[in-house]
Amino acid sequence: MNGELLSSDHGYPLRVIVPGTVGARSVKWLNRIIVSDKEADSHWQTSDYKILPPSIKEPQQADFDRVPALQESNVQSAICYPSKTWFQAELEQLAQPYMRAWSWTLWTYHINVNDIPSKPFDIVCRAMDIHGNTQPDTPLGIWNVRGVMNNAWHKITLQLDDSFLKKSKS
Repeated sequence: MNGELLSSDHGYPLRVIVPGTVGARSVKWLNRIIVSDKEADSHWQTSDYKILPPSIKEPQQADFDRVPALQESNVQSAICYPSKTWFQAELEQLAQPYMRAWSWTLWTYHINVNDIPSKPFDIVCRAMDIHGNTQPDTPLGIWNVRGVMNNAWHKITLQLDDSFLKKSKS
């Protein structure tokens, strides 16, 4: 895992990896496989890893039988300038088959120091998949009491020190 031997915390000696699916389906400490035409009846499949509607304020209010189990992984986090103009970042990933990137991908975006504003500014990170699906801008529409599948934009506000800007622009 990440170039290291699989540790017991992560499923040693054997773990199933299910590409393109939420991590909860990548089973740790595997000891058997059952092929079935219906979902498993385990706690994790029936009562966990489900997105509850925003109206549910406590997990005890949920009717878990009516909520489908999470399966597909949603789009996770390009860069923009004041949330209006998006720029494509350079992806720093290992060689992978096309459409087979199911883990974190590091990225870089180089900005000219002369383009950095002197007042506070936001850097926002948003990902887009090959189908044009993007992350939501806020967690409001995806909020749920359990916090699962929250993939809203990541945003930080920066203000560079004036001495840095003067030195860099001279």
